[in-house]
Amino acid sequence: MKLFLVHYGFYPQGEIWEQHGVVHVAAPSAAEAKKAFKAIDWVKAKKAHVDGIVEVRVDGYGIELIPGTSPQAEPERLGFSV
Repeated sequence: MKLFLVHYGFYPQGEIWEQHGVVHVAAPSAAEAKKAFKAIDWVKAKKAHVDGIVEVRVDGYGIELIPGTSPQAEPERLGFSV
């Protein structure tokens, strides 16, 4: 599994200005990361779209993810709204 940063946009209900945000997604490829992002309930509810996806790398090193026990956190639970 790799770590991807997904840059997304959506239009808040009744608004004309597009809002943007980023979220991290674990997936084996960018195509699978897009599918995983689109499957998230709040993404569907906000009708969010993907503006870009990039694999997260640090100083030329890839990040390999291993399964853990942490629950998936929604942005609202992390202290910011989308």
